[in-house]
Amino acid sequence: MLSSMFSPELAAMLRGMNCIPSTVGLSQAEIGEYRSSNRSFFLKSGPTNPEIQREHEIMKWLSDKLPVPKVVHWEEQNGYSHLLMTKMPGVMACDKPDAEIKETVALLAQGLQMLRSVDIRNCPFDIT
Repeated sequence: MLSSMFSPELAAMLRGMNCIPSTVGLSQAEIGEYRSSNRSFFLKSGPTNPEIQREHEIMKWLSDKLPVPKVVHWEEQNGYSHLLMTKMPGVMACDKPDAEIKETVALLAQGLQMLRSVDIRNCPFDIT
């Protein structure tokens, strides 16, 4: 990760934690899971760009509407953006065994229903 680009505050929050790079997803940013014996966070870092800024704003907006990761820290430092979020409980659908496909599909359908239930009349984002 880009630890040399972290502010002293972010570096202190991550001190002593192990970083496991993530290769899941389509983001152009670097993503790492930071773990200690009692905490786990995901950090998304990259050159300052609208992608990370928008994710930060969307997570804040959704925080009282859906179970989403909590934004722990946000910063733009030395031309880089860093978004630190809590790790959500559970297992990613892509990591579920094939034997659990029916349960996985049911959980995904439930998640889609939750998304559809969000009142977007006052949504500040124009994502079309």
